[in-house]
Amino acid sequence: EKLSFKLTNLDTLATTLGQTTDDRSVTNHYEFAIQTTERGHVHFDGQFQLSPIDIAGTVAVKNIAVASLWPLSDDIIDAKITDGLLSLLLNYHLSDDSDALRFRASDADFMLTNLVISDNTAPKVKLAELHINHVNIDTKTKRVDIDNIGLIAPWVAAYIDDRGIDLAAMFTPKRHVDLENRNQVQAEIESNSQHEAPFSWRVTLEKFALVNGDVTVNESLVSKGVYWRAYPISLTTGTIDSNFEAPINYKLAIKFAGE
Repeated sequence: EKLSFKLTNLDTLATTLGQTTDDRSVTNHYEFAIQTTERGHVHFDGQFQLSPIDIAGTVAVKNIAVASLWPLSDDIIDAKITDGLLSLLLNYHLSDDSDALRFRASDADFMLTNLVISDNTAPKVKLAELHINHVNIDTKTKRVDIDNIGLIAPWVAAYIDDRGIDLAAMFTPKRHVDLENRNQVQAEIESNSQHEAPFSWRVTLEKFALVNGDVTVNESLVSKGVYWRAYPISLTTGTIDSNFEAPINYKLAIKFAGE
């Protein structure tokens, strides 16, 4: 791994971000970079001032191997990510706005490629690509606007017998609270939900697309073993708005086969 950090011309009284672009200096400019052992890259850079709080910059994450992070969940579920690369790019701005912190993210892009989730013996879920493009977030206006989300070639292989679906067992937490604690937690959730304000954020998604989906099911619950396959699966939608005041236009196509 390689790590570097650079801070240029630190000035605790600077108001660099309040100046126009032409007047800005390199005061309080920061840069942080790391390269992982898998040759992934993480890079932060930007400028900040301390009073009032104002931080603006860019985050770039490229080809981070998610499999190396997954062992943190080994004690929670049986599913294991055995392959996959994560990339992220966004511009951010954190500022003091009327005694409250305001966070904004603009033109954020997220991508997950070549994802493989396996049980103890074989892959069970694959995804060629997940991308979420042109995301804008503002905590002051409570808006999340997303240009498009795409799922490219998702593949799922499931097995069903009298014990249930194997995928459900893979993703079920290993540790279960006892009945008394479970009832207590449920009572607390219900009590809190009665006092919570309605969800006030607005989320809009301009387009969603699922391309070349593939689901294979080996069913032996009521038969001696039948393979069912849904392929190709495609789904596209128009604008989806969390206020649900307008209908959602969509197009779905699926072909089925069995043997």
